[in-house]
Amino acid sequence: MFKYTLLYIIWGPVLFGLIYIEHISPLFFLNDLQTDLTTILTAYGIEFFNLPIHMQERLVYFENGTVLMIHYTCNAMTPILLYSAAVISYPTQIQSKIIWLIGGYFTLVILNLVRLILVSYAVTLNPDNFELTHDYLGRYGMGILTLSIFFIFTHFVTVISRPTISGNNFLSSTPN
Repeated sequence: MFKYTLLYIIWGPVLFGLIYIEHISPLFFLNDLQTDLTTILTAYGIEFFNLPIHMQERLVYFENGTVLMIHYTCNAMTPILLYSAAVISYPTQIQSKIIWLIGGYFTLVILNLVRLILVSYAVTLNPDNFELTHDYLGRYGMGILTLSIFFIFTHFVTVISRPTISGNNFLSSTPN
């Protein structure tokens, strides 16, 4: 458990440092691509559910006068990176990690899309619903769902354990 915790403490900041911090991260363009994907999927979702909303680039215009922006902090990259750090750090086979990283990514993107559509719907009903649905239900809900996906991952993968030194099992020879 100590090794996992140490690896998580290392991988989390490394991933955030590489991808998430605007103007500093060398791979921040991945965060921008994720924001573009989130914007496109949100526009399709709004159109699919025929919500009275107009989108222009990353701005969402509501009939009630509210304007929201899909910012890079809205693109699910935070839960994706936290989940990724947890999976990478976990003591299991690399094949399992890759499969669960890909599956977790798509699951979190879909859950984030549902979150954004629900927030949009709630704001169409009443602009005062934004803080409750976005800040509380949306953020904490994504956190709980991210942890849930990780716990499901830990349930289905095999833990690779280190060999231990214990008595006669370590050496196969017997004393003369």
